[in-house]
Amino acid sequence: LMNERAHNGDSAKKPKGFGPIAHAVRTWRESGSTDPVKRDLLMQLWSEAEVIRLTALRADTTRKAGVPGPEGSVLKLAIGILPQRIMDFCVGIKGADGMLISTYEFHQPDVMAEDRMGDGTEKIDVVKAFLNARSNTIGGGTTEMQRNTIGERVLGLPPEPKVDRDRPWNETNRG
Repeated sequence: LMNERAHNGDSAKKPKGFGPIAHAVRTWRESGSTDPVKRDLLMQLWSEAEVIRLTALRADTTRKAGVPGPEGSVLKLAIGILPQRIMDFCVGIKGADGMLISTYEFHQPDVMAEDRMGDGTEKIDVVKAFLNARSNTIGGGTTEMQRNTIGERVLGLPPEPKVDRDRPWNETNRG
């Protein structure tokens, strides 16, 4: 599973400025905002994206050496959460326009398609990307499952108590 999780970070190994953060930079530039608080938030998101990119490169190196480390688990968690925060930032920058969607036809935006720093090939609908980013924390194991995995297998914390382990589902307390 560690190899699989490390492979999940492959999308984060793009060159600096690619991926979801490029959409945030483009949205910031298009907005013409000079708000220092929003600029600081953009820089914080940029820093986090860079940490994830460098972690993905490290995970790839250790995986190729035949020793997958805990970076894969951390990456799986991080690449699910950060795009949500980035797209939330983009929608917030757009203000009231952030509540508008371009069309109602089904189209899953590819947040990795845009060129470096948002100055190139494909502009995505950040509102649709905002809605789609939620799926990253469900597919391949939920965020909560990933946190449990990191806690138990990486940090060595005790597992959560399983008081209903020997009970059939229809007899468990779901109140």
